[in-house]
Amino acid sequence: MGGIDLTRSAWARRWLVRGESLIASTAFACAAVLLCVTGASAWWMTDTLERDAEATRRAEVSEIAGVVASTSELLLAAGETSALRRIVMETAQTRGVRACRVLLPDGRVVADSEPARIDTGEVPETWSGNASGDAESVGLLVRRGISVPGRGAAMCELEIEPPGVHRARSAVLLGSLVSGVVGLAMMLLVYRRFRSRLGAIGAVREALLELAGGEDETAVLAVHESFGPEAVAWNTLLAERDEGRRRDTDARVEQASGGAMVGGEGSAVCDLLTDGVVLLDTSGVVTYANGAAAVLLGVARDDLIGAPAPAPLDAGDVAEAIGEATKSGSRRRDVVDVAMDDEGGTVLRLGVRAARGVPDAAVLVSIEDVTQLKLAEDSRNAFVAQATHELRAPLTNIRLYIEQLIDEGEEDAALRARAINVISQETARLDRIVADMLSVSELEAGSIALREDDVRLDQMFDSLQLDYVAQANDRNITLRFEMPPKLPVIHADRDKLCLAIHNLISNALKYTPSGGTVTVRVSVGTDDSVAIEVVDSGIGIAPEQIDKVFERFGRADDERVRDITGSGIGLSLAREVARLHGGDITVESVLNEGSTFTLTVPARERPARAA
Repeated sequence: MGGIDLTRSAWARRWLVRGESLIASTAFACAAVLLCVTGASAWWMTDTLERDAEATRRAEVSEIAGVVASTSELLLAAGETSALRRIVMETAQTRGVRACRVLLPDGRVVADSEPARIDTGEVPETWSGNASGDAESVGLLVRRGISVPGRGAAMCELEIEPPGVHRARSAVLLGSLVSGVVGLAMMLLVYRRFRSRLGAIGAVREALLELAGGEDETAVLAVHESFGPEAVAWNTLLAERDEGRRRDTDARVEQASGGAMVGGEGSAVCDLLTDGVVLLDTSGVVTYANGAAAVLLGVARDDLIGAPAPAPLDAGDVAEAIGEATKSGSRRRDVVDVAMDDEGGTVLRLGVRAARGVPDAAVLVSIEDVTQLKLAEDSRNAFVAQATHELRAPLTNIRLYIEQLIDEGEEDAALRARAINVISQETARLDRIVADMLSVSELEAGSIALREDDVRLDQMFDSLQLDYVAQANDRNITLRFEMPPKLPVIHADRDKLCLAIHNLISNALKYTPSGGTVTVRVSVGTDDSVAIEVVDSGIGIAPEQIDKVFERFGRADDERVRDITGSGIGLSLAREVARLHGGDITVESVLNEGSTFTLTVPARERPARAA
């Protein structure tokens, strides 16, 4: 499997290298011709382009500095230093500047595109110093002052590329003007040709890394077929691998039987198998069935042997496959999934093949219970679909407000501030959705872990209140935060703890009708343990459904929640986070009156810091 993938990857790289060589050769030839024809005028054009490029670049960087300064002002006012650092790093990576940083008047670096330069100490509530809001250029630096309401002044610095780099680019642009048009067209064609192929190769590579790491489930290793023929080929290889394993199992069963399936050592060996094994003669009568087959088919073993094939084996595609195997004697194995008519929704996977060499038997049927595999696949697909739907809403809002900023932002300061605020909120919402998805991946892989540090609960709950007050007002729901006079600083994983509380508050707002009330109440024990109650006046949960809401991908069986979007992972993830902290989540609920979810976090000893 790996050989095929590597061959395709090498083939793609060879074509990319050839395309780059062709572009370089064409550019060199055209540059020589242009230099001979234009002569001295080329240098004049180069200098002109250089000066224009430098002026344009400085203007662009000044605009970038203004955007970063405005965003920094909002995030510093809200105490969101983690989000600020992420935005500063993304600005340096995507806007083509050499460095980007935000620092306080005393020189402390709050955020930097180089994480090693960041002062990891806690940002003070207020600080002294002044900064001008006008952009200024000093050498290769562009500076922009930041005024944070209620806290103090700060400075945003962007470092641009040295002029020599732009001069070299201008000269290359002049020399390859003609070839650039041809090269661009060729690059577009190459990009369109290889874009999907490279995506497929990358997806298969990730699957190979998972396989090397010990993952063996086909449902996890499979690649979505929308990636193209490479993905289809990879999935076919996985299916052939599973088929080979099944054939090996069937061969071992057939060898173990040795013509004496009933009684003796062969029967004892087959009874040890967790998969069912059934032998049928040419007339469709059962000549042998192991214990697992009797359990999976729901028929007593003594009633199976000597009787016609039971219902799951005597209908539809299974009966057709048995008849074909009986007539042809082919060793080809047909696989059919059958949904059993029971309360548990059992799904059996039946493998049918000819039983050549086994006395008194024409067909061997292997039976495997794939109910949990099917449920996992359906739940995973539902979660991906739901997450995709939830991602679309904030992305749409961000796009609309950016368009409004471009069209009207320069003339209306209030509109500009409101748009930036909405974009910031929707970006935080996107961050939470992505964090949910990453946490689900960690939960599925069993690798979820805590990254603990000191957490200031007052700042965390202030941020939570800002995130949900607008949503509550839009739905005409009263949202209250009841806090003690003083909240302690606890030792925990802030991001994961915040994610768990986000899920509790979001659920409360989601299942509370208009006019209702949601209260977030925090109490602190004498040992600094914390109990967080989220109380709502919503639809409530029936007693028999309470345990189900904490199941992964599970939702309460209530007609009133069918039209409410949800992934079924939030409460399961929140409980996992609580238990990782040594606490838990409990729930008390009365149908049609409301629910109270209580998250407890016990006091945790801080590790000793190195001297």
